[in-house]
Amino acid sequence: MRRRRWWPARAPRGEPILQTSDKCPSSSAHVRVLLATFNGVRWLDEQLQSIVWQRGVRVSIVASDDRSDDGTAGLLDAWAGRAPLYCLPTKDIRMGNANQNFLRLIRDTPLDDAEYFALSDQDDIWLEDKLQHAVASLTAGADAYSSNVCAFWPDGRAAVLDKAQPQRPFDHVFESSGPGCTFVFPRHRFEQLQAWVTAHHADLVSLKVHDWLIYAHARERGWSWHIDPSIGLRYRQHGGNEAGANIGLKAIRVRLRRIQSGLFRQEALAIADAIGAEHQVILRLRRFSAVDRLWLAWHADDLRRRRRDQWTLRAFLLLMPRTGGD
Repeated sequence: MRRRRWWPARAPRGEPILQTSDKCPSSSAHVRVLLATFNGVRWLDEQLQSIVWQRGVRVSIVASDDRSDDGTAGLLDAWAGRAPLYCLPTKDIRMGNANQNFLRLIRDTPLDDAEYFALSDQDDIWLEDKLQHAVASLTAGADAYSSNVCAFWPDGRAAVLDKAQPQRPFDHVFESSGPGCTFVFPRHRFEQLQAWVTAHHADLVSLKVHDWLIYAHARERGWSWHIDPSIGLRYRQHGGNEAGANIGLKAIRVRLRRIQSGLFRQEALAIADAIGAEHQVILRLRRFSAVDRLWLAWHADDLRRRRRDQWTLRAFLLLMPRTGGD
């Protein structure tokens, strides 16, 4: 079996290469990549190179730039002149976060003849067969796709972020399937997602995380979501990450503070409201009495995928005083 390369082949900076017919035959699936950018000029060229060098698919890119002031927009314009990249018109005011930018992309991206739709950050490095893996999973019957990633830092550290534990009945109320930059959808499901985002855009833009929101929407509607245990991309970590790898002691302390303060519960309820979920888990989480907390703790195995996260949630439900959001 051919080993997957960690670093894609790429051209010198500023010289984007179009895929040639031998690497991307005309019969290959057309994947439209939705790229959200904001002040990412330091990493964007490398990300774009890894997208256009995807094997076994035909790629086009639709970008939305959130009024960058570091040269990102100019770099996108340069690529648009030499590669299959189209930039949505710049908005009059800055959106301010990735959630709004990706929702704008989902709502406004033209479908054309694309068969699949993928989300992309501006600063990662895709493995050359990332989209080919996704298309194979979706062709086999999945309604949506995400994958594990390898986080990496400027000092050389790297760590695999494993999100591929077995899905639980209500894990989507409490967590995402992984980074949104790994999400891929077949056309008919993306059309449904686009219609939902368009109809509810004014309410959805107030939320914080597009990946958790999209995963929750899909699972609540019974979509089959495949979380691929293989690694699809190198997930760059740096000081400008809006949301990065939740690993290490600092990340653990942040998560614990979110739970203890009640912020995590408020976020889960906001997601539930956005997707229209009103089953027993939501009702218990909304009331949050001592009896409700005991019930949620007893059913924690149905609320998170990872065993460690199940026990963490159970412990806080049982041990921490009722706080936050009331």
